[in-house]
Amino acid sequence: MSYVITGSPGTGKHTIGMAISQTLNLPILDINRIAGESNLVHNGDVDTDMLADTINIERPSIIIGHLAPYVISPKHNIKKAIVLRRSPYELDTIYKNRQYSRQKALDNLGAEILDIIYTDARDAFGSVIQIDITGNTTEHNTQRVLQAMTQDPATPNDNGSDKVNWLHTISVNGDTGRFFELNK
Repeated sequence: MSYVITGSPGTGKHTIGMAISQTLNLPILDINRIAGESNLVHNGDVDTDMLADTINIERPSIIIGHLAPYVISPKHNIKKAIVLRRSPYELDTIYKNRQYSRQKALDNLGAEILDIIYTDARDAFGSVIQIDITGNTTEHNTQRVLQAMTQDPATPNDNGSDKVNWLHTISVNGDTGRFFELNK
């Protein structure tokens, strides 16, 4: 059985996934790499239908990518799906450092704030664990994800999911306009 690690760009999927891959001795299946190698990226958009048809999981793997909810299905025998979450304030800085266009940054920030990947992952995989990595070290976040992946699903502790409500946070801080650039 395979594990999915998904979340908005900049949430640490690849960094954490690489460490977990070494710990569990499982290969990584990088959805972005497959899309690129299969020439399915055009003007920044990915043909997710073609990508879904291209993905072939031959053995248990760590599947990484923000597109996982759209291209991985129950036929892929997923044991657990983890959605990494990060404060939009930290993500905004990451996107500036990555030199994302303002529109690309706003699109990704909006998706994080509105729980798009979390909701779509829950719809795709039935049950997901979301982990807020905000302000923590990579080592700490890796241990939290590893614990969530290997935890017995019968353990009654809300299956390790963090409660995340970025919309409430930015609203309370008066920053809705910053992240959604509302017309004034």
